[in-house]
Amino acid sequence: MRSGRRAPCRGLTLVEVLVVTAILGLLAAVLIPNYYKHARDEGYLSACKSNLKSVATALELYSTGNDGRFPVFLTELSPQYLIELPTCPAVGQDTYSDGYVSNSNPDLFTVVCEGNNHSGVDGIGGTSAGGAGSNLSYPQYCSSQGLIDR
Repeated sequence: MRSGRRAPCRGLTLVEVLVVTAILGLLAAVLIPNYYKHARDEGYLSACKSNLKSVATALELYSTGNDGRFPVFLTELSPQYLIELPTCPAVGQDTYSDGYVSNSNPDLFTVVCEGNNHSGVDGIGGTSAGGAGSNLSYPQYCSSQGLIDR
């Protein structure tokens, strides 16, 4: 018959603790940089969308003062409606001027962050062969639809 006593629990050895710590350290070294890169890319995308909204507001203000017409080039917005044209934070340069298209009849515009600057963010594609104002370039702002994420 068994006695009612249990065998004593043995603790982890120093080698086992070091192996587990090394495995956890390796996992952290792989996962944390990817998390930070994704978070940074999401921040760049949010700032880019904000830039598109600012440009769109400036275009509407320009239109109000110019008989409902939009400018031919975005550079016409500066300095009266925008201090300066914004830059896409993902690349640090103006990507909106090349992605600006306006029509005069009816008066519409589309502004796109031109290039493959936000492809690292889920659900966002880059520029297609369609070029500026293409429905395949994101993010974009269209005067008839507003901000289009994807």
